[in-house]
Amino acid sequence: RTDGATRVRELTRPARLHLGDRVAVVAPSGPVRADRLAKGCAILRGWGLDVEVAPHVMDVDDRFQYLAGADRDRAADLQAAWLDPTVAGVLCARGGYGAERILGLIDWATMRCAGAKVFAGYSDVTALHEAFALRLGLATLHSPMAAAQVFVSDDLTSELFRRTLFAPEAV
Repeated sequence: RTDGATRVRELTRPARLHLGDRVAVVAPSGPVRADRLAKGCAILRGWGLDVEVAPHVMDVDDRFQYLAGADRDRAADLQAAWLDPTVAGVLCARGGYGAERILGLIDWATMRCAGAKVFAGYSDVTALHEAFALRLGLATLHSPMAAAQVFVSDDLTSELFRRTLFAPEAV
């Protein structure tokens, strides 16, 4: 635009989730506590979702123990989940630190071809929200995460997240 104003880009919104949909839980940032992951996955399954936990979610990086495994493995888990045509949504396990370290390891052109899906998380995952908006043109959810303490211990938080995923107009 010539008036100096910034044009806001229209983002594509993913379809809402439905009973029986498959979701993948990934850990693009910090390491995950097994007990919280188990509780979070149980909540998601209780909503009627088919939950798949990515292969490296429980990893801890040998050198930097504040990372959920090696950068290449965290990036590969996210990309594989996104590209899997049977997965309707990709939910982050937790935040912390490390998501921005994987941005350059993701094949964004291939991810774009997979179309819109739910992508949800917060905290350090904000780096991925920005990348999904800028590189894929997709709206994402700044939301509770599958292995976060607040998600597994606060009924109102988990219920509002459920509504956002299944019936966003009700929130």
